[in-house]
Amino acid sequence: MLVTLGRKLPKPVQFPLRWVYDKWRLRVTFDNRLIGEMAEYFELSFSEVKHLMKSGIRLNADLWRASHPRNEKEIAHFYAYTPFYVFELAYWHMQQDQRSFRQQIMKASHGNVLDFGGGIGDLSVQLAERELSVTYADIEGKTFDFASWLFQKRNTSIKVVNLSEDGLKEMYDTIICIDVIEHVPNSKETLSMLIDHLNDEGILIITNLEMQEVLDIHPMHNTVNFGAEKYLKAQGLKKETPWLWIKH
Repeated sequence: MLVTLGRKLPKPVQFPLRWVYDKWRLRVTFDNRLIGEMAEYFELSFSEVKHLMKSGIRLNADLWRASHPRNEKEIAHFYAYTPFYVFELAYWHMQQDQRSFRQQIMKASHGNVLDFGGGIGDLSVQLAERELSVTYADIEGKTFDFASWLFQKRNTSIKVVNLSEDGLKEMYDTIICIDVIEHVPNSKETLSMLIDHLNDEGILIITNLEMQEVLDIHPMHNTVNFGAEKYLKAQGLKKETPWLWIKH
């Protein structure tokens, strides 16, 4: 809302307003409990984990360029062995705009919830703490292993689906697909699969449907240029907000 308002203001005012907004949204409030759990899991010190969190995005990008995955199998292998996503995602999720967004996600979510491409599992844990029935699904790798460990550490009843071995089998009232669709090489097929597993009147929470630019810091991203929003509407979903769709 602040950004939309800023575009209507004179240009000399827009720059300082944008600066203030960026300072707010990128401000990090460290989750000391999660950092401590990461330190325990990786057998690192608290300060070492924080350092890797701050460096994770660059380390991950550099590792991608060094490994240069060229096909779906090599891409899956990259996600399986990179150790830096755990740290990058933790840092990303602790930024102020992500914290605020996740509060909105939790308010919107209901019923049987699927956290698709759930990464390190921190959002799944938050949803489970709200006494929702939660399924975490992701491909195997270090983020998947950490998330599975975290679920046991927190004594949750979260169901876990290894997408490298199994497909989705249940139907869901809420499907969450946050910062995921730009990572998959077959985004249209992925969307179709999610719709097939969404109950009528269920909600799909999804971001980056119109990803048109791959940034230097995220070389592993793909553009999403098949007209995803038009496709969702054709499949009977109605857009309620930029990130929330309802299946009718």
